Amino acid sequence: MIMTQNGITIRMNVDKISVISRNTQGVRLVKLDDGDKVAAIASVVKEDDEGEEQTTEEKK
Repeated sequence: MIMTQNGITIRMNVDKISVISRNTQGVRLVKLDDGDKVAAIASVVKEDDEGEEQTTEEKK
């Protein structure tokens, strides 16, 4: 998940992000409006056997 300061939240599957050779400039995951910034990135994993969802979060 990617969250911006303006409140936009995008959730995407990692396997849907294309992997290209190292000669490229990367992959754009979100297009930000002027003045907007990425506020947080969170990794959401599938539920474990007890039905609890595990989340790790990195803040910039």
